[in-house]
Amino acid sequence: MEIENILEEMRSIARQIDCLRDEIRKLRAECDGLKATDYSAPKVQGGTPTGIDDRVIKLEDRIERLKELIERRYTYVDTINEVLDNMPTMEYATIIRNHYLYNESWRDIEQVLNISREKLRTKLHKAALKEFKKSYAKIANKVKAT
Repeated sequence: MEIENILEEMRSIARQIDCLRDEIRKLRAECDGLKATDYSAPKVQGGTPTGIDDRVIKLEDRIERLKELIERRYTYVDTINEVLDNMPTMEYATIIRNHYLYNESWRDIEQVLNISREKLRTKLHKAALKEFKKSYAKIANKVKAT
């Protein structure tokens, strides 16, 4: 898999994890607010059942999906962190780590690095990717040599 694809995969996984965490939080709040089913009340026909059991099943499904995504993410994290630790500057490592691993926006990264967004997106991001590829190749060659 190409390194750009790996980084984009990491960014996508980070976004999915964030979305699932939000959804899980909402489902937990809904489940906490629901009462037990009252079977003495008149039954309504049709529609989608929204009892606590349906929400608990949905919640468990989302938690399981979250675990799968986190596990998939960790298959890459160690290697990527090793590459980032070998980058020539911390600025480049910060750009790659914050954008692809932490799913931060360019605005957030520009504030961390105290640089303009235009310089970040046009010059530094490209340079950081180039250096990341070089560092990745060095580490991949070390692994192959052993």
